[in-house]
Amino acid sequence: MAENTLALIKHLTSPASQIPGLASGYARPRTIFFAYLGLFFVYSFRTAEVLYSLLFIASCVLIKTASGNSARGATTVKALFAVTIGALGAIIGANASAFIMQHVLGRGMSWFKGEFEPLMLYGPGAMCGAYSYLTLSFSYCHPLT
Repeated sequence: MAENTLALIKHLTSPASQIPGLASGYARPRTIFFAYLGLFFVYSFRTAEVLYSLLFIASCVLIKTASGNSARGATTVKALFAVTIGALGAIIGANASAFIMQHVLGRGMSWFKGEFEPLMLYGPGAMCGAYSYLTLSFSYCHPLT
């Protein structure tokens, strides 16, 4: 054991060590690593900024186009309300699942095993939360009388 420790100390204190460079502080990321459905992409941070900006602009144009008519504008406002309520429910449902996994079952990091584990673990809780909040909001907004 002492030989391993000595070799580790020698390596970390040598000029080839990266530890002195870590003291310089945080550096902006330059590369994006993105995995989607088993496909792995690597691209620059500047490309990511351009792609995300284009997606945001396209979303704004879509909302503006959909709400051009005053009748459709009211529908768009209702839809934005429903999406906001659904997102709130999904956040609460997923966090409830995370609380149960961490504090009740003691397996808080079990989602980290694979790429699809978070979807399988937190997806049902998020769906239930979103559905229940949407149901509650619509029954409150449009009571059946």
